[in-house]
Amino acid sequence: MALRRNIKHYTPTLVSKWLKRIVLLLTLLLLTVAGFILYFNGQHVKAPLLSLVNANSQIKFNAETVEFSPLYPNILKLENVSIGKQGQIQQLYLEYDINSLLSGHILIVKELYAHGVRLPEQTLQTLINQTFGFAGINFEKIRVEDADVALPHHLEAKGLSLTLQDVDLKPGRKAYVQSGSLALMEGKIDGI
Repeated sequence: MALRRNIKHYTPTLVSKWLKRIVLLLTLLLLTVAGFILYFNGQHVKAPLLSLVNANSQIKFNAETVEFSPLYPNILKLENVSIGKQGQIQQLYLEYDINSLLSGHILIVKELYAHGVRLPEQTLQTLINQTFGFAGINFEKIRVEDADVALPHHLEAKGLSLTLQDVDLKPGRKAYVQSGSLALMEGKIDGI
Protein backbone atom coordinates (compact mmCIF):
# COMPACT_ATOMS: atom_id res chain seq x y z
CA MET A 1 0.00 0.00 0.00
CA ALA A 2 1.43 3.30 -1.06
CA LEU A 3 1.57 6.28 1.22
CA ARG A 4 -0.56 9.23 0.21
CA ARG A 5 0.31 12.71 1.16
CA ASN A 6 -2.09 14.36 3.49
CA ILE A 7 -1.39 17.83 2.08
CA LYS A 8 -3.80 19.56 -0.19
CA HIS A 9 -2.40 21.84 -2.82
CA TYR A 10 -3.91 25.30 -2.72
CA THR A 11 -5.00 26.58 -6.06
CA PRO A 12 -5.79 30.27 -5.95
CA THR A 13 -9.23 31.27 -7.02
CA LEU A 14 -9.97 34.06 -9.43
CA VAL A 15 -11.18 36.31 -6.59
CA SER A 16 -7.99 35.87 -4.55
CA LYS A 17 -5.84 36.62 -7.62
CA TRP A 18 -7.70 39.89 -8.22
CA LEU A 19 -7.59 40.77 -4.52
CA LYS A 20 -3.78 40.40 -4.53
CA ARG A 21 -3.53 42.57 -7.62
CA ILE A 22 -5.72 45.28 -6.10
CA VAL A 23 -3.70 45.30 -2.85
CA LEU A 24 -0.46 45.50 -4.83
CA LEU A 25 -1.81 48.33 -6.99
CA LEU A 26 -3.03 50.30 -3.93
CA THR A 27 0.34 49.86 -2.22
CA LEU A 28 2.14 51.09 -5.32
CA LEU A 29 -0.21 54.07 -5.58
CA LEU A 30 0.31 54.94 -1.90
CA LEU A 31 4.10 54.82 -2.29
CA THR A 32 3.91 57.02 -5.40
CA VAL A 33 1.77 59.63 -3.63
CA ALA A 34 4.08 59.60 -0.59
CA GLY A 35 7.11 60.07 -2.83
CA PHE A 36 5.39 62.93 -4.69
CA ILE A 37 4.57 64.70 -1.42
CA LEU A 38 8.08 64.28 -0.05
CA TYR A 39 9.74 65.43 -3.28
CA PHE A 40 7.63 68.55 -3.90
CA ASN A 41 8.45 70.50 -0.79
CA GLY A 42 9.11 74.22 -0.93
CA GLN A 43 12.76 74.01 -1.91
CA HIS A 44 11.94 72.16 -5.14
CA VAL A 45 9.28 74.75 -5.97
CA LYS A 46 11.41 77.77 -5.02
CA ALA A 47 13.46 78.17 -8.22
CA PRO A 48 10.58 77.80 -10.73
CA LEU A 49 8.31 80.02 -8.60
CA LEU A 50 10.84 82.85 -8.29
CA SER A 51 11.78 82.70 -11.98
CA LEU A 52 8.08 82.88 -12.94
CA VAL A 53 7.45 85.85 -10.63
CA ASN A 54 10.59 87.67 -11.81
CA ALA A 55 9.72 87.06 -15.47
CA ASN A 56 6.29 88.68 -14.99
CA SER A 57 7.28 91.70 -12.89
CA GLN A 58 9.30 94.88 -13.17
CA ILE A 59 11.05 94.30 -9.86
CA LYS A 60 13.32 91.48 -8.68
CA PHE A 61 12.08 89.06 -6.02
CA ASN A 62 14.01 86.53 -3.97
CA ALA A 63 13.12 84.39 -0.95
CA GLU A 64 15.27 82.50 1.50
CA THR A 65 12.72 79.71 2.08
CA VAL A 66 9.49 78.67 0.38
CA GLU A 67 6.96 76.36 2.02
CA PHE A 68 4.61 74.53 -0.32
CA SER A 69 2.66 71.30 0.01
CA PRO A 70 0.93 69.42 -2.82
CA LEU A 71 -1.77 68.59 -0.27
CA TYR A 72 -2.61 72.32 -0.13
CA PRO A 73 -1.58 73.67 -3.55
CA ASN A 74 -3.41 76.96 -2.99
CA ILE A 75 -1.15 78.10 -0.13
CA LEU A 76 2.38 79.49 -0.23
CA LYS A 77 4.52 80.71 2.63
CA LEU A 78 7.74 82.58 1.95
CA GLU A 79 10.29 83.79 4.48
CA ASN A 80 12.90 86.54 4.22
CA VAL A 81 11.63 87.88 0.93
CA SER A 82 13.73 90.58 -0.72
CA ILE A 83 12.01 92.91 -3.15
CA GLY A 84 14.14 95.10 -5.35
CA LYS A 85 17.33 96.48 -3.85
CA GLN A 86 16.06 97.53 -0.42
CA GLY A 87 12.63 96.00 0.14
CA GLN A 88 12.31 93.24 2.73
CA ILE A 89 9.44 91.12 4.11
CA GLN A 90 10.21 88.71 6.94
CA GLN A 91 7.21 86.45 6.37
CA LEU A 92 4.70 86.32 3.52
CA TYR A 93 1.66 84.01 3.54
CA LEU A 94 -0.47 83.76 0.41
CA GLU A 95 -3.72 81.83 -0.01
CA TYR A 96 -5.16 82.02 -3.52
CA ASP A 97 -7.86 80.49 -5.68
CA ILE A 98 -6.18 77.75 -7.70
CA ASN A 99 -8.68 77.99 -10.59
CA SER A 100 -8.02 81.71 -11.06
CA LEU A 101 -4.27 81.06 -10.97
CA LEU A 102 -4.55 78.46 -13.72
CA SER A 103 -6.90 80.59 -15.85
CA GLY A 104 -4.33 83.40 -16.04
CA HIS A 105 -7.01 86.11 -16.32
CA ILE A 106 -7.74 87.68 -12.90
CA LEU A 107 -5.98 86.21 -9.87
CA ILE A 108 -8.17 85.91 -6.78
CA VAL A 109 -6.16 86.02 -3.56
CA LYS A 110 -8.19 84.95 -0.54
CA GLU A 111 -5.65 86.19 1.99
CA LEU A 112 -2.30 87.92 1.91
CA TYR A 113 -0.46 88.19 5.22
CA ALA A 114 2.85 90.04 5.49
CA HIS A 115 4.92 90.46 8.66
CA GLY A 116 8.03 92.57 9.08
CA VAL A 117 7.60 94.71 5.97
CA ARG A 118 10.33 97.23 5.13
CA LEU A 119 9.62 98.90 1.79
CA PRO A 120 11.04 102.19 0.49
CA GLU A 121 8.66 104.48 -1.40
CA GLN A 122 9.81 103.61 -4.93
CA THR A 123 9.63 99.86 -4.27
CA LEU A 124 6.16 100.20 -2.74
CA GLN A 125 4.87 102.24 -5.69
CA THR A 126 6.28 99.72 -8.18
CA LEU A 127 4.81 96.82 -6.20
CA ILE A 128 1.32 98.37 -6.11
CA ASN A 129 1.33 98.60 -9.92
CA GLN A 130 2.31 94.94 -10.40
CA THR A 131 -0.20 92.36 -11.61
CA PHE A 132 2.44 89.70 -12.40
CA GLY A 133 1.12 88.89 -15.87
CA PHE A 134 -2.55 88.76 -14.85
CA ALA A 135 -5.28 91.10 -16.12
CA GLY A 136 -5.85 92.06 -12.49
CA ILE A 137 -5.58 90.85 -8.92
CA ASN A 138 -8.48 90.78 -6.45
CA PHE A 139 -7.49 90.48 -2.79
CA GLU A 140 -10.28 89.41 -0.45
CA LYS A 141 -8.16 90.28 2.59
CA ILE A 142 -4.74 91.85 3.13
CA ARG A 143 -3.13 91.89 6.56
CA VAL A 144 0.17 93.64 7.23
CA GLU A 145 1.87 93.66 10.64
CA ASP A 146 5.00 95.36 11.94
CA ALA A 147 5.63 97.42 8.81
CA ASP A 148 7.90 100.41 8.39
CA VAL A 149 6.61 102.56 5.54
CA ALA A 150 7.88 105.93 4.31
CA LEU A 151 5.75 107.78 1.75
CA PRO A 152 6.88 111.42 2.08
CA HIS A 153 4.02 113.92 2.55
CA HIS A 154 1.50 111.06 2.92
CA LEU A 155 2.46 108.42 5.46
CA GLU A 156 5.48 107.74 7.60
CA ALA A 157 4.99 104.85 9.99
CA LYS A 158 6.89 102.47 12.22
CA GLY A 159 5.14 99.40 13.59
CA LEU A 160 2.23 99.78 11.16
CA SER A 161 -0.62 97.26 11.22
CA LEU A 162 -2.99 97.33 8.29
CA THR A 163 -6.05 95.30 7.33
CA LEU A 164 -7.76 95.81 3.97
CA GLN A 165 -10.86 94.11 2.56
CA ASP A 166 -11.70 93.65 -1.13
CA VAL A 167 -8.71 95.25 -2.84
CA ASP A 168 -8.78 95.38 -6.63
CA LEU A 169 -5.59 95.94 -8.65
CA LYS A 170 -5.66 96.45 -12.39
CA PRO A 171 -2.76 97.62 -14.57
CA GLY A 172 -2.75 101.34 -15.31
CA ARG A 173 -5.35 102.11 -12.60
CA LYS A 174 -5.10 103.02 -8.96
CA ALA A 175 -5.86 100.35 -6.38
CA TYR A 176 -9.48 100.21 -5.25
CA VAL A 177 -10.09 99.33 -1.57
CA GLN A 178 -13.56 98.52 -0.20
CA SER A 179 -12.70 98.92 3.50
CA GLY A 180 -9.77 98.79 5.87
CA SER A 181 -8.23 99.70 9.18
CA LEU A 182 -4.88 101.16 10.09
CA ALA A 183 -2.94 101.26 13.37
CA LEU A 184 0.58 102.48 13.96
CA MET A 185 2.95 102.64 16.88
CA GLU A 186 4.65 105.81 15.72
CA GLY A 187 4.30 107.97 12.65
CA LYS A 188 2.66 110.76 10.68
CA ILE A 189 -0.27 110.82 8.30
CA ASP A 190 -0.30 113.79 5.89
CA GLY A 191 2.38 115.48 8.00
CA ILE A 192 0.40 115.38 11.25
